[in-house]
Amino acid sequence: MVGWIRDHQNEAALNLLENLISLGRVTLEEIGVTQAEYDGFRKFVDIAAAKGNVDRIRDQQIEASLDLLENLISLGRVTLEEIGVTQVEYDGFRKLVDIADAREKADWIRDDLNEAAFQILEDLLSSGRVTLEEIGVIKAEYDELHRLIKSHTT
Repeated sequence: MVGWIRDHQNEAALNLLENLISLGRVTLEEIGVTQAEYDGFRKFVDIAAAKGNVDRIRDQQIEASLDLLENLISLGRVTLEEIGVTQVEYDGFRKLVDIADAREKADWIRDDLNEAAFQILEDLLSSGRVTLEEIGVIKAEYDELHRLIKSHTT
């Protein structure tokens, strides 16, 4: 298990090890790990998890990955420097995720006049988090979708 944590930065394996130690079923000495190495496992795993979240944000703009990354940073478990991200890029992650979300909602609205999706899109637009231009929707199309949603729900 220790080798698995070292080689694969596996959080599940680390959590299992932490549970076994806290229950007194194994000791660090029994598994051949020093306290310093054990303390470093959490950092090692957190950095790997954060880097994985960064990759998912960059590649797929996944909001859950951004939420997890923000949590790791806010708790002080990782720093931007440790995961190879600049402050400018980090600040842009929310924008990437918001644009992807708005584009998805626009597609839902086009496909089935989804009122909930329209409300989310309207909130993103009115808050200034995205613009029509950023999500590839022209004003005339947006106005027509708004009109159709209103007539569809009344």
